[in-house]
Amino acid sequence: MSLADVITYANGKEKTLVVFSPTDSTLVADLRDYFSTQNVAIDGAQTRSGEPANVAVLRHNGEVLASVPAAQLQELLAGGGLPVSLRSSSISRRQPSPPQRTPRW
Repeated sequence: MSLADVITYANGKEKTLVVFSPTDSTLVADLRDYFSTQNVAIDGAQTRSGEPANVAVLRHNGEVLASVPAAQLQELLAGGGLPVSLRSSSISRRQPSPPQRTPRW
């Protein structure tokens, strides 16, 4: 596989996080810094009506994968964990729980 093939493959896996009408003026820039080493593009969008406000939507190839309140992303930036809905392992990769064994007495 050539370097160009690797780059094309990686770009095809890129997700986009769009923050709609954020009230925190630095949130989009802070998220860009946070995700700079990951395959996530960060965009800000201001709607005419201002709605939805403070909501982020994760997309891949035009499909919505998750949406979260901006407050959860601000928590992430403050040192909290990544919201479960944005972890790639939780998106369409959930494994079923193993069957529970009943003890025999």
